Amino acid sequence: GLATFTYQDSALEWTQIPGLASCGAIVWMPPVVSISICIGIALDYDVFLAVRIQEYRLQGLSSSDATVKGLTKTGSIITFAGVIMATAFSGLLFSDVIVINQLSFYLVFSVLFDTFVVRSFVVPSVMSLLGDAAWWPG
Repeated sequence: GLATFTYQDSALEWTQIPGLASCGAIVWMPPVVSISICIGIALDYDVFLAVRIQEYRLQGLSSSDATVKGLTKTGSIITFAGVIMATAFSGLLFSDVIVINQLSFYLVFSVLFDTFVVRSFVVPSVMSLLGDAAWWPG
């Protein structure tokens, strides 16, 4: 998707960032290496949010109210953690090694997507739609 658009179709060359320059192809290694890192980071954020929601459920709030309160209380922490991780990974975009550039691109994009889309919209939506069924069999 976005990596192909960036590295094969030269979509972000206007930024003049060496790590976003077109190299004609995507190297096979960065997607393979980045998937385990991305899953680990996503699960870390998800567990942090789910534990906070569960705490509010145990205090007697409904599933929807607990989801809203859990997201409200953890939203800023998850957002700052995601921005810090993306900033750290973006430093690798300035490398001269194509594999490192592409790995950095995957990591930065996935962390920002997870932080701003998944944790903000997808998880709360699914938790609210499922209600008490989200906590089955508990």
